[in-house]
Amino acid sequence: MCSAYRHVSKLKGIVFSSKELFVFSLPIVFGQVGQMLIGAGDTLVAARYSTETVAAVGLAGGIMSPLFVAGLGFMSGAAPILATKRGEGEKDIGKYLFSIIVYSVAVAVVVQLLLFAMFPLIPYLGMDEQLVPLVKEYTVLFSFSFLGAYLFQGLKEFLQSFEDVVVPNVLSIVAVFINIALNLVFVFGVKPVPEFGIKGLAFASILVRAFLAISVLIYAKKYFTSFSIQKKFLLEVLKLSTPIAFTIGVEVAAFSVSTIIVGNFGMIQTAAHNVVLTLASITFMVPLAISSALSVKVGHAYGEKNIDRVKQFIASGLFLSLTFMGMTGALFFFFPAFWLELFTQDTQVVTIGVTLLYLVAMFQLVDGTQITLTGILRGLGETKSVFVLILVAYWVAGIPFGSYLAFYHRLGAQGVWIGLTIGLFLIGSGLIVLLKKKMAAIV
Repeated sequence: MCSAYRHVSKLKGIVFSSKELFVFSLPIVFGQVGQMLIGAGDTLVAARYSTETVAAVGLAGGIMSPLFVAGLGFMSGAAPILATKRGEGEKDIGKYLFSIIVYSVAVAVVVQLLLFAMFPLIPYLGMDEQLVPLVKEYTVLFSFSFLGAYLFQGLKEFLQSFEDVVVPNVLSIVAVFINIALNLVFVFGVKPVPEFGIKGLAFASILVRAFLAISVLIYAKKYFTSFSIQKKFLLEVLKLSTPIAFTIGVEVAAFSVSTIIVGNFGMIQTAAHNVVLTLASITFMVPLAISSALSVKVGHAYGEKNIDRVKQFIASGLFLSLTFMGMTGALFFFFPAFWLELFTQDTQVVTIGVTLLYLVAMFQLVDGTQITLTGILRGLGETKSVFVLILVAYWVAGIPFGSYLAFYHRLGAQGVWIGLTIGLFLIGSGLIVLLKKKMAAIV
């Protein structure tokens, strides 16, 4: 009887935690999807403008994404650290807001300078020569949107530690529509605005990200309590975030390098790869949001030394992520052409894209598992081992094997995606082992 009661009590705890996590995650999901849809809107408008433009945007993204997303990673330690401080009973969390603003601006400047340092390498990456000028043009202009993007992300991290997530994430959804409207105006031209082509996509990104940063800054000022810079806190954020940033950078670099590799196989394969990567990235935003919420919930429970709550959030997070990714995997597998045709009517691009989307369907569950476990481990303060695992899985196994299939077996983009799929399976398996070890150490 006691055993049955414990099982029922445990189940009730998981159900309650799932509901709590779902309510907390839902605005973050919308916000993450909104951020991804901003990029998808760029791809959609670029594809409508020309195949050359969508290919160039994809290649530019491949060059910028590792740096850009790694920069965002340097702020991702803020929310779990602040949540842990709240769990430990610290009252004046608002004193850290100014520090996060300064930190976000500094990261934006450093990342943009690093991108400028990489700029001379663009002509030597093996892409179609006619795409090089477009990629250069877009990359330089787009980099000026980094300041707004990083400031917005830093403020979101601060607000998320308070579980104040509705306003910034609603703004992300609003920004999707503003971005599409601005893209159409600047890319195609609407009098008196001239037709800017690919440059118009960058102009729209700068304006949209400035809007997001300014709006959320106005909202967050209610928490402001001090202009002092909390050096100890910033060192904590840097220490926890650095492995996260490198982890994200390594993972995004794998997909970015895959884009550059595919660029060697012509414009059609590059366009197909870019559209499929956009679709995979959209679905990934949901478990990514759950992972982000978990890092806060687990961090708060861990700060309270409430291990039962930690376990409940682990079970709840995996259930929510895997349910969603199982459904999207089925939709991609059974209706691949439908999703591709939302972006392009080029039959060659769709034909190649279908074969790639089948592979994406296969790894949806694994992708959901690995990002969910990453968020849990982040909340528990475990980030270095995650970085090593992802580095090995992608760069020792996935990318080399995918390149081998692409070039030596002439599988092109399909070979590259097979390699990425293998990397994801290795990461998912390794993170399960890491979490078991971590939980054994803290119980």
